[in-house]
Amino acid sequence: MTETSPITGLGANIQRQSTTDQAADAVRQAILSGRLLPGTPLREAALAAELAVSRSTVREAARVLASEGLVRYQMNRGIVVTESTAEDVADIYAARAALELAGVDALTEHRDPAVYADLADLVEQIEHAFHRGDTAAVLDGDRLFHATLVAATGSAAAPLLPPTPARAAPRPCAGRALSPRTRPHRRRPPPAT
Repeated sequence: MTETSPITGLGANIQRQSTTDQAADAVRQAILSGRLLPGTPLREAALAAELAVSRSTVREAARVLASEGLVRYQMNRGIVVTESTAEDVADIYAARAALELAGVDALTEHRDPAVYADLADLVEQIEHAFHRGDTAAVLDGDRLFHATLVAATGSAAAPLLPPTPARAAPRPCAGRALSPRTRPHRRRPPPAT
């Protein structure tokens, strides 16, 4: 008979997140929800005061967000919320299509029922989030849906690809397209595929 320690599993749900990651998450959510619009300057001192963190933490968080394509550094303006151009959007979807077509080919070749079930669940989550008006959850579900397609390629290198605007999670242009402040006339979510 195996004896189990009474403390086994106590720390299973503890997640450690750095101050930088927390600051980046707060700004990311504000950008994706449309609260911070494209072109909005983000002043280090004001942001540090609002988030109750140091200016160096704000700079580190900005570097994270810049790597995701959500902000950029602009001469004499500092950190600015990125404005996506039509060319940016075209580039994002071209890269995404190449990766996802490989995933779809692999998925149809192997017909893995678990992957199909995961995709169906994600579509349902996205639809529910959309109807609740939860833009962040829609984007997260969309990101997971497309990551699942890419993972279906079976390539061990797929998760190691460098973060680019096409692989940024969540994608800034999709977040802005769904944001009620930047596209109020949008009534239906974009197709999940």
